[in-house]
Amino acid sequence: MTTTTPTSGTKVAGYSSSSRRYTNNNKNEQVTKNQNPNFKPTAKFLGRCEAVRDYVYDRSGTKQRQAEQHTKTTQELLNYAERNYKDGHRLKSTIIKGKRVEPPKPVKPKDADETEIEIWKEEIKDFVKDRKELTRNLQKFYALVWGQCSDDVQHDVESREDYEEIAEDNNVIKLLEILKGLAHNFVDQVYKVQSLHQAKRSFYLLHQGNDDVASYMKPFMSAYEVVREMGGRLGRDRLLIKMELEQLQLSLGTPNDKENKIGLKEATKDQKDGASNAGLERYTWRWRSS
Repeated sequence: MTTTTPTSGTKVAGYSSSSRRYTNNNKNEQVTKNQNPNFKPTAKFLGRCEAVRDYVYDRSGTKQRQAEQHTKTTQELLNYAERNYKDGHRLKSTIIKGKRVEPPKPVKPKDADETEIEIWKEEIKDFVKDRKELTRNLQKFYALVWGQCSDDVQHDVESREDYEEIAEDNNVIKLLEILKGLAHNFVDQVYKVQSLHQAKRSFYLLHQGNDDVASYMKPFMSAYEVVREMGGRLGRDRLLIKMELEQLQLSLGTPNDKENKIGLKEATKDQKDGASNAGLERYTWRWRSS
């Protein structure tokens, strides 16, 4: 599947002759425009790839909204690449781990007969093909990610001293690290504290509202991932860890590293599940009391 951009004959609301794509962000703005001839509608940036054009990296909205958008966009682009790229699963693993996940290198068999040697040679050829495919996929994914960046975001990246090297190498791993830093404002240490606080606040205050369970879980998981990506942690409360260790009949006084990891893992899961249920229960309570 290939990406598409508007042709010269394509008319998109708010789209100019530049390479970026924008469209009207509010249906109600047409009414305002009729009332005020000087009204200029706000524009929503659309990505270059038609299949995922709504998943973009931009600087619109609050920092919390940008952080959530960054997480959601990266996930959707990875899912798109996994579905549409040959050996897309290896690309996805590479991006998630932050380093190339090479295909397994065939081991030359010992005391092999002629047939086994020929099979090994064919496996080597496949190995080389798979490595080249991963390189091509990383280059394609770089182009995809870059095409989903708004003008403002592209300018921020281009202003870096290492941009030319990143672009020349099609280093999509580094590009995604930069985009993550821009979305979460990692440079400003003071704002970083406030951003993490706001991310946790948004996570805890999220509730189902009028959505069904499936619709509610999407923003819930997005808010959860934002906290994690910012370096925040959930489930580290001593009370929760103590409860988990008690249930597992492990040491409460001076737990060892293994026991601590078990307690932290289970406590994190409990807090995540508890927050999810609290959001659901708030809606249930409102429904019952209405």
